[in-house]
Amino acid sequence: MISFKRHIFEASIDEILPRNIRSAITRGGGKIYQIGGAVRDELIGEVSKDLDLLVTGVELSDLEKRLTPFGKVDVVGKSFGILKFKGEGTDEYIDISVPRVDSKSTGKGHKEFEIKLGKGISLEQDQLRRDFWMNAIAKDIETGELTDVGGQGKLDIENKQVRMINPKAFQEDPLRMLRAIQFAARFGFKIEPKTLKEIERNSKLVTTVAPERIQEELRKMFEKGKVPSRGVSYMWSTGILKHLFPKAPRGIDTKTINKLDKSAFPAFIAILLYNYGSEAGSVAKTGLNLSNSDTKAVDAVIKFDDKGIRMDDFSLIQFTAKKPQNIMDNLDAYAIASGDKKFAPSTRLANIKRQGKPINLKQLKVGGRDLTSIGLKGKNVGNALQYLLRYAVKTGRTAKVDLIKKAKQRYQIREMLSFIQYITEADTVGHTLWIDPKGKIYDMGSIEGNTHFNWMYKNWKKHMKSPIPDRTNKKDVRRVYDEPFEKGWVRVRNFYNSLDVEGTPQALRRNRSVGKTVMGLVDDGMVRPDKPFVYFDVWEKDKTDRKKDKMFRLPDEYDDAKKYAA
Repeated sequence: MISFKRHIFEASIDEILPRNIRSAITRGGGKIYQIGGAVRDELIGEVSKDLDLLVTGVELSDLEKRLTPFGKVDVVGKSFGILKFKGEGTDEYIDISVPRVDSKSTGKGHKEFEIKLGKGISLEQDQLRRDFWMNAIAKDIETGELTDVGGQGKLDIENKQVRMINPKAFQEDPLRMLRAIQFAARFGFKIEPKTLKEIERNSKLVTTVAPERIQEELRKMFEKGKVPSRGVSYMWSTGILKHLFPKAPRGIDTKTINKLDKSAFPAFIAILLYNYGSEAGSVAKTGLNLSNSDTKAVDAVIKFDDKGIRMDDFSLIQFTAKKPQNIMDNLDAYAIASGDKKFAPSTRLANIKRQGKPINLKQLKVGGRDLTSIGLKGKNVGNALQYLLRYAVKTGRTAKVDLIKKAKQRYQIREMLSFIQYITEADTVGHTLWIDPKGKIYDMGSIEGNTHFNWMYKNWKKHMKSPIPDRTNKKDVRRVYDEPFEKGWVRVRNFYNSLDVEGTPQALRRNRSVGKTVMGLVDDGMVRPDKPFVYFDVWEKDKTDRKKDKMFRLPDEYDDAKKYAA
């Protein structure tokens, strides 16, 4: 068994309360006792950080005067006979009190007591006002001698039971009913039959206890409890749970509660309030004064359970999107306690990521700009991103080209044939160009036969709404330009006379080989400094037939072409 001295913050009593201070306190017949949790825990075999000292034979005002020369005295609990003392050279306050007796006067809940305290109250009187026998054992800090009224405290610890001292204990302070239950869960004790009966009789009074005090006891029951489900069972059998939360289910999942990580208090509350569904968080906040963070975690666990631990990967990604760590920790704890570690959201998300799949929109290889560039606008952009995230997660196809293609299929976006694709030379040797949606330019090879510009232009107008045929895999396709054009930069390529020049519009204007026709296109907006452009020469070989050049520059043709280019 751990020594008594180690129970006091694992430090010597001489360090916490040096001998000169103890001598000043006990001057004139006073005695100092350790009482309550630390003595109980020592006898049970638990390590305790409690340090509640009781000084008999001294008035509270005298005790304050005797402590003041040795450190800081806080009188915040003075009305209850308690002083908080921090000695010089220490950083911890300890509670030092004088004996008291109290009885409930007016008001509801854990408040408004009539207090009598001071040297006229004996140690035994103070012990008998306490809640349970196991908490009423006192120990002389100088001699180590125990004072246990009738040996009742040690008897209850040996019998592993929680037993009230006073039959009216729960009427005087209804919070004690929750304390009895949390002690039973915490130490694996049972509640003595008569005590249990009194809790049942007074269970309705629990509704008068302040919400934050209820939360405090439930938190201790769960976080410190060896068997938290024992406390839940007592809460149900005594009626406490029904008075606190009328819709609480009878068949509470106690197995999961016992397996929960001790940091997952919101998950514990979510199990208690499962029947409240989407209202569980607000009920917990009102009934227990939960923090906003814990309230959201309660709601998240309820929704997670409702959707199913084995929800598909994309549903999990949607559900956990932007969830803070507190919520994720509670979801993980609940999933692990309910089934298996592999079902924990964090574990599953890590597995999805290891497969090379995105787990959020930031990791998707397509963004809003990519979608607007193919014609999507407004809400369709956001909806398409979610659709593509689902597609990438479910199929594992994450390449940008695949996602863009899928978006076009989803929103029925058809590629339009550029007018330039239809332009050919007038004689037997000519070339057709294909400009894909990304601005990549392909030479589709020679076309034999006497094709005419008028027919080609008419055909282009007729088939503008047809999708581009998939010709990229044909052997005769030769990529001629695949680099992005710098802003303010123009490239002109003529397949007839092998003209291939590039530069700013100003530089091209000074290049005689480019000619006025090309610069006319630049000036008219067909060639845009920030867009790819290829000019196709439609003159005869001898360049004597000027009609076809004029035909190419007809105003109506330019208007349609400029609209397309824009």
